[in-house]
Formats: sequence, structure tokens, C-alpha cells
Amino acid sequence: MKYVWAFNPFDRNKKLDKKAVALMQAFPGASKSLEAVFVASPTYVALTAAFDVPEQDRFSRYPQQLMQKSVKKMGIKTRKCTVLVEKTVSLTRSVKMLASYLTRSKAEFVLVASRAKTGLSRLVMGSFAESLVHFSPVDLMIFNENSSVNKRPPQTLLFAHDYSKSADKGLDRAIDYSKAWGCMQGSRT
Repeated sequence: MKYVWAFNPFDRNKKLDKKAVALMQAFPGASKSLEAVFVASPTYVALTAAFDVPEQDRFSRYPQQLMQKSVKKMGIKTRKCTVLVEKTVSLTRSVKMLASYLTRSKAEFVLVASRAKTGLSRLVMGSFAESLVHFSPVDLMIFNENSSVNKRPPQTLLFAHDYSKSADKGLDRAIDYSKAWGCMQGSRT
């Protein structure tokens, strides 16, 4: 199973990082197939104002190096760190770029942190994680500082089925997760 972590090297939060490490430890084989992906865009002031970085590296090598340092500091092994470049300030375009990359790279699962914004900041700035829910072509897990994470995979999975063909596909994915994570197998009803 190929895991992608929607990673932001400019928004490091120790609590979120600890949750991410715990999640990676909970998913068997995640460290062997994990790819950290960042969508670099002019919305990141720290990126556009990094005048000490050569212009040709500002939206490519520079954020990639930051990602590699951050991931290494957390003790997470990644297969690679990828930077995608979106030249507009549109959150939706950045999310769609990541969604397109997930399809092209044949990712199966994406992990994304949420700051759980509320009020005016959420209204004005939007939420990358919330937007990704609408555009992700793969299964995703959203977590925040308050998420409860065990250091082992889930023991049981609950899947809601509406008797449609697309739900049958979803059930097959849930069975795949169950097998990969060593979950207890229940009955189909």
C-alpha cells in the first residue's frame, strides 16, 4: 500500500508531528512506502519572502530540503519528499494539484493534518484538509492535535454499506485494510 503524507514544511507543530509519528507507526509498512508531498504556492509568505534562497530553488529544492529535515527530525523514514508547484494563490487549485498527483502516483492512502480552524480564520483562509475531502481520489485520514492515536493498527473496522456497486468497491477496500492491518474479521451483514 502506498501512503502519501500531505506535508507542509512551513507549518510545523510539535503536537501534530507527534500524532503523525504515532499514525505512521500504527500503519504496517507505511515507512517503506511513505511519500511526503507539499504543494508550494505563493500563499506561503515564508516561501515567497525567502530572499536568501536563489529564485530557481525557492519553490522546489528549498521546500524539499525543509521537508527532508523535518521528517528526519521526527524519526520518520520516507521513500521520498516531493514538491509540486502551483503558481496561483488558489487553495482549490493546490488541492486539485495534489489530488491529480495522487492519481498519477497510484497512491492508495493520504494522511493530512488539520489545524481544526474555526470562525473567521476558517472562513477567510479555508481548509486544505476539508477541501481535500471533496477532491481526493484515494482514501484519506485527517487528524489534528486532539486526535486519539494508538500505536497499533485498528483491531476492528466498521463499514457502512448502502447496497450500491460503489459501496461494494468500498467494502473491498475495507477488507484490504483489514488484511493489511491484521484487523479482526467480522461477519458480512
